[in-house]
Amino acid sequence: MVDNILYSIIAAALVGVVVIVPTASCAKLPCSTSSTPVCLNLQNCTNVDAWGLQVEVGTKGQARQKICLVPSTVINATYALGSEICNNDNGLNKTCQASHGGTFDRSLLAGFASRSASLKGGVEGFWDDLNGPVETFGDVEFAVAGFTQLKDYEIGVVTNGTKFNLGQLGLGPKSSFLQALKDQGFIDRLVFGFDAGSQSPYNPRPGHMVLGGYDQSRVAGNFAEFDINYEDTEFRPCPFRVEIQKIDVLFEKTMKTTAFIDMESRNPYACIEPYDNLFRFPSGRLASLESIGLGQGRVSSDWLPNLQVNEPGWRYKAGNPGAFSLDIVLNGLDEDFKIVIPNEELAHPLRGIDNNGTWAVDRNYTELNIFQESAVRNTIVLGKAFLSQVYLAVDYEAGKFYLAASSPSTAGCNPVPFGCSNNHSKKKDSITVAGYVGLAFGMISFLVLGILLGLGIWFWKSGRLDRYRRRGVNITERVPDFGTYTQQNTKDMRVLARQASLRPCSNESPDRQTFGSAIGLRRTMS
Repeated sequence: MVDNILYSIIAAALVGVVVIVPTASCAKLPCSTSSTPVCLNLQNCTNVDAWGLQVEVGTKGQARQKICLVPSTVINATYALGSEICNNDNGLNKTCQASHGGTFDRSLLAGFASRSASLKGGVEGFWDDLNGPVETFGDVEFAVAGFTQLKDYEIGVVTNGTKFNLGQLGLGPKSSFLQALKDQGFIDRLVFGFDAGSQSPYNPRPGHMVLGGYDQSRVAGNFAEFDINYEDTEFRPCPFRVEIQKIDVLFEKTMKTTAFIDMESRNPYACIEPYDNLFRFPSGRLASLESIGLGQGRVSSDWLPNLQVNEPGWRYKAGNPGAFSLDIVLNGLDEDFKIVIPNEELAHPLRGIDNNGTWAVDRNYTELNIFQESAVRNTIVLGKAFLSQVYLAVDYEAGKFYLAASSPSTAGCNPVPFGCSNNHSKKKDSITVAGYVGLAFGMISFLVLGILLGLGIWFWKSGRLDRYRRRGVNITERVPDFGTYTQQNTKDMRVLARQASLRPCSNESPDRQTFGSAIGLRRTMS
């Protein structure tokens, strides 16, 4: 019997050695990608009210035209506003050009061959319902400032309609822009990261959009995971649909919190849309905001300022309303996402474009970042005022998007691929952490089993094996804290590391794995 016990101990030790090898091998799976993520600036690219990406559009041998486009998930195509939009503006061409971020004059491009339909075959039903179908398309050399040039890239030229602010760079699930980047080898996957920055006059900061990855420097917390879902949006494109657990209004003067939206409310869903600046609510929600204290001192919507304002918000005489913030909780797949939108991102002096096409501010009035009209299709929209505090990362190929608290840092962009960590960062991705945990566990198991083997031989020879009592070994995993930002979400890294270590080894490169397994592991910062 003693021999059997000894053989069992030896066999266990050998199994420990065998277990270590595949665990360590899986952990060492290299992070490889054939392309480097590219960071683009989001800012007032025409120095006025035209926030977005500056692009250059032209044809071979012709001077390029610079226009400003705003990232949008409402469409998949790329739409530039034609010069006709401002030629019909009753002489206020400078104001129109400035507020629309410049227009595209196809008559100045001899090589631009117009056609009446898109060759991509996509139908932009939501846009068509609001503005009528786009009837002019053509191929151009399309260059994003500071990045690259796409050849034979199709754009649509908008010549009619009014339900738009600037031209749109479509980033929907079938984005022609993202697909062209992938087809021409600039990115590996249909993924991007989005930091809206801040348009607050009190603490403005530029934003970034990363193609093929995300900006690690702008993420201040763990990512909450969401499915890309199109249901119950009343025919409005809404890839980044979220369920609202609650939105509370906190009035700073009285420190009184008032419930605005909760899960008991009818249709507690919202669309995250980077094209829109403001929060947009259906008429019933707007009435609720008025009743809880934001209606006092409000100027009638019929009053028109002497400024061109693309997205008019609620307006008040200066001094109203009192400062407040929005406490928002969204239901994620594994954990809730919590964020607070401060007053500086919700209220500001009235601003817009004057008759000379220049930026102007009227400090006699205050404007809230709440759209004054009822939301289209009765759908709540969380625009750039919301995204000023939230980092958005999207992986269309995995069917997921992710939200994290954004960092207020104005440091330069630090783009990293999905599934890879930056070598200069203290933060590790899940594959690396899971590998280290697995390797540490294997090494400790090997040492423990080796000790047991030695003790077994000693006890066997000394005749004291019957007095041996095997004791378990507790392994405590510790992950150091990083950073100084207060984390909004608290996912246990050790649980995730164990889950990740249970995945079988794969020859697939990390950048092909789900984004959530690579960055959902970010440590809670304190």
